[in-house]
Amino acid sequence: MGAGFYEGMMRHPLGRLPEKSGITVGVFHGSIGDTEPAYRIEAEAVRQSGLDYLALGHIHKPSDPVKMGGTVVATSGSPASHGFDEPGKRSFLDVTVEPAGVSASRVFLSGIEFYEDQITVEEADTQSDILGKMTAMCASHGERDIYRFRVSGVTA
Repeated sequence: MGAGFYEGMMRHPLGRLPEKSGITVGVFHGSIGDTEPAYRIEAEAVRQSGLDYLALGHIHKPSDPVKMGGTVVATSGSPASHGFDEPGKRSFLDVTVEPAGVSASRVFLSGIEFYEDQITVEEADTQSDILGKMTAMCASHGERDIYRFRVSGVTA
C-alpha cells in the first residue's frame, strides 16, 4: 500500500488499508505529524494500522526505525544532498521484513556532500592564512564536495 500527492488519500492515508494478510508494508510520501496536512501521517493511525513496516518520505533527513504499536516506521532520507541545508553523509535504509520481524541498517553513500564553515579574520594574520584555513578544511573532506565559507571580522 502506498500513497503520495493524492489529496483524498492523504487526508486519511492509513484509514483505507486492506485487511492484513501476510507481511504488510506501507510506503507513503509523508511524515509523522508533518505541519503540512497533505503530508501528515498521524502517529495513532500508524499504531492502529497493522502494518509490519511503514516507509516514509518527504523529509530529506533520515530517522532511525522506531516501533509504533506493532509497526516499525522509518524515514529513509534522501540519497543525495540538495543544498547547504542538508549537510553530511547521505544514506539509505536496507530493510528486511520477515514474519519474525523487521531489521534495518543504514548504508552510507559516497556522493557529493555540502559543508559550511565560519572563519573569523581575527584568527588570521594574512589573506594566505585565511586561504590556508579554507584549504585545510577542504582537505579534511572529499575533493568533489561543495563548500561555503563565511568570513567575518575586521582586519588590522
